[in-house]
Amino acid sequence: PVLRDALALNSEGAMPDEGLQMQRAKEALLKQQLKHSLKALPAPKNDYEINFAAAIPEGKGEEDTEGVAYEEDAQDRQRRIEREQKAAADAEQRRQAAVIQRGLPRPMQVNTAYGMGAEKRGGLKGEA
Repeated sequence: PVLRDALALNSEGAMPDEGLQMQRAKEALLKQQLKHSLKALPAPKNDYEINFAAAIPEGKGEEDTEGVAYEEDAQDRQRRIEREQKAAADAEQRRQAAVIQRGLPRPMQVNTAYGMGAEKRGGLKGEA
């Protein structure tokens, strides 16, 4: 009875209790046919070869990449700007005094007499 039902000869006159069995038998038959059809397919050929030499123009080797111009994108531009700003900040820091370069604290009050010579302060302590 499964073969006759699989061929849909008596689809209208089937008994109600045979409906579930018939449906399972049809699914099993379809699954078997699908497996058989897939086995009949040829094996895939995954033997691809990438040839980078054809992509490189004549006269340009791997060592000659300095003259190649490329378009700068936003990320490259941002990195370049950051490098330039860091270089400018480093140059500015080298021009500053050694105390500031080391990050030492600055005095709260400036003693103006400290920078004057002995003649402006009134001589040495022993002389007066």
